[in-house]
Amino acid sequence: MEHSKWFTKKFIVAILVCLLILTTGNLYAEEEFIFPNPVMPQHAKITPDSQMYIVGAGLAGLATAVYAIQDANFNPQNIHIIDEKSYKGGALYSEGGAKGKVYSTPGARLLDEIAHNHFRWNFLKRIPNMAEQDAMEKLDNSPEALKSYTKFKKTISDDMEDYFKTHHLDGKVRLIDKDKKIIDAHKFGLTGGDLWAVAKFLYFTPERKIQDKRIDEVLPPHFFKTNFWAMYQGVFAFQQWHSAIECQRYMLRFFASISTMTSLHTEMNPPYDSYNAWVVPTVRYLKSQGVDFVMGTRVVDVDFRPTTDEKTITMLHCLQQGVAKDIPIRRNDFTFISIGSKVSDVKIGTMHKAPVTVQVDHPEDGAFLLWQKMAAKQPELGNPLKFTASPDHSEFVIWSCTTKGKVWDRLVLDLTGNKRMGEQHEIVFPDSPWRNIFHVPWQPFVPNQTPDTTIIMGMCEHCGNKGEFVKKPMWASTGEEILTEFSHAFGWEKELPEIIKNSEMTVYYEPYVTSMFLPRNMFDRPKVVPNRSTNLAFIGEYTEMPEDTVFMVSYSTKSAQLAVHQLFDITNIPITPPVVHNQWNPYWFYRGINAVLISSE
Repeated sequence: MEHSKWFTKKFIVAILVCLLILTTGNLYAEEEFIFPNPVMPQHAKITPDSQMYIVGAGLAGLATAVYAIQDANFNPQNIHIIDEKSYKGGALYSEGGAKGKVYSTPGARLLDEIAHNHFRWNFLKRIPNMAEQDAMEKLDNSPEALKSYTKFKKTISDDMEDYFKTHHLDGKVRLIDKDKKIIDAHKFGLTGGDLWAVAKFLYFTPERKIQDKRIDEVLPPHFFKTNFWAMYQGVFAFQQWHSAIECQRYMLRFFASISTMTSLHTEMNPPYDSYNAWVVPTVRYLKSQGVDFVMGTRVVDVDFRPTTDEKTITMLHCLQQGVAKDIPIRRNDFTFISIGSKVSDVKIGTMHKAPVTVQVDHPEDGAFLLWQKMAAKQPELGNPLKFTASPDHSEFVIWSCTTKGKVWDRLVLDLTGNKRMGEQHEIVFPDSPWRNIFHVPWQPFVPNQTPDTTIIMGMCEHCGNKGEFVKKPMWASTGEEILTEFSHAFGWEKELPEIIKNSEMTVYYEPYVTSMFLPRNMFDRPKVVPNRSTNLAFIGEYTEMPEDTVFMVSYSTKSAQLAVHQLFDITNIPITPPVVHNQWNPYWFYRGINAVLISSE
């Protein structure tokens, strides 16, 4: 009987491979007319005194400056990065963790070995690591030494590749049920009906047919009760009410990762958190080149040239430390604007203070408000209201805990059987009302981390629900209450007093963190370089790049390179690597489908 069952599954794989060969190329051939080539007007030309204004000092803004310097030979001293915050890095920012300070960050990143190739091999390869920058400065005891280097001996990409050689994830425990029992994650729980629905969704459903549709409008109810969905949702932050378009793109993009979903062993982490590993060396490199950072300055509006024949920005209206300031944009100047932000209107709580007492219901930070004003003045600039109208469908709570002693090490390693803290990575509680996720980073998580401390993180995807043990929404809960809920979910009630006594928490309520996943149509996100633009490009995760996947660092850096190349008419440097769809690759197709069938009912 078992042999017959095994043979049947292999036969199904063979049939699906045949279907793949017969249908390859049809899906995206249908899409060509949906995303036509952009209209390329006469762009402004770079002159020796051209100025470049980048709105937003997040990853996309920093990457834009890097590509402008290295690909367009733009004078770095004429590049100005403007941000309303006092810090650089946007959603990657962190602070604390060293010298006795409490660690704080709005999120963490995990890189897929294949899907994040643009970020790893294109962007990170361009930034010298910190040791290299130290060595360069010592050559003549001046930061000016960096300017004479065009090729670096060791980059932050090399640092990450070296780290990955000795720091492979091994998620032995991926799911825990409401009875505090470990769920066998190798049993995906997908039925034949689920598999057929997913196959139709991926191979026979073009994007034009799922515009403005939710995931639960195209996949059956049982699919969302499976272990596969629990793990998929935990890694990528999808909810069943999110966009079917975005979910389809992710399933296609990460097809090669299906077979490793239970252990995450092909996923990569940098040597430290995202801010210290990527942002700090990038900012240092840009400063050494002479890039001007204008912090504490919000761009509140822009003026366009009064014509419908072109989109030309003529003025940036700013508030700098509360004082109005206008920046004229001349004919040969350029503007690159980050539109929207997943960390807009973040509210922060502590161990004894909840982030908010009332749910956020509209944006107040500059990124979305500026986009709204621009879209009201010019056509084809997207629909920002699509991404801000339902914060209850895009909100998360993300917390970080700094704990003295080894209580977390003892509890986590005893539970999972791993040898090192960080090897486990993520544990999901699919039955919890808050939809809790527990994240164990590699230690140390920051440079010079305070001795005898452990930093852990967690998140909640249904933070508007009342908890199982803490009867209030997570966004209205203190750090102590969140630790109480998590400790009860693990069955660590006896250790709870010790945990609370030795811990400090930072709690982020993020109302728009998954807003780029909300249902949309093909016009709701603007092109990176809008039609008829002469000096304007958009960057970041709310721009549209066909077939690509948002909510990824690769999306931010690729939008930056595309913006620079299109606005400056660069054609001699390829934007590599391209989006890879591994569901067309027979090897990855077989591995992915085989893993799903073996793990299904």
